[in-house]
Amino acid sequence: VLASVRPLLFLELHPFELRAEGGSTEPVFDQLVDTFGYGSFQPIPAPQSGVCAPHVINGNGTWRDARWCGAEMVHGQFTTTTPCACALACIAEIAPAGKRGCRCWDFKRASGQCNLWRRCGLGLMPVSTWMAHLVTHRNETSRTLCIAEGWQAGELNGNWLVKI
Repeated sequence: VLASVRPLLFLELHPFELRAEGGSTEPVFDQLVDTFGYGSFQPIPAPQSGVCAPHVINGNGTWRDARWCGAEMVHGQFTTTTPCACALACIAEIAPAGKRGCRCWDFKRASGQCNLWRRCGLGLMPVSTWMAHLVTHRNETSRTLCIAEGWQAGELNGNWLVKI
């Protein structure tokens, strides 16, 4: 039905639960963009005037003191003011024309550095720094989260209105 009709979609994503089953939100977005041709992804509720709704930054799909390691950068490093602005930059790059889109982001609080990524890895991720050493490492060759004090990492999560 998606391939032939391409209906308006309401999408609800829970990264922690997907990762507990060995997955992530990334393949969902990849299939909607690459296989079915969807190109408009609006978080619900929509961020107003550059200010994120709390669900975009906190909660399911965000990690404090962590950053993506071994992921594929989709946009060069740039500076922004908040993790909210970094998440919004990733949202704006979900389905860019002619190139691979953003699926996760990380933000360094001290410098304002924002990185947009894809191929962010699958499976379990830490939910707190004190247990992060059990499931992450400092080796940047594997696609996963790495412990990184002062950083905040996130992936696309929450509720979405999806259109062609």
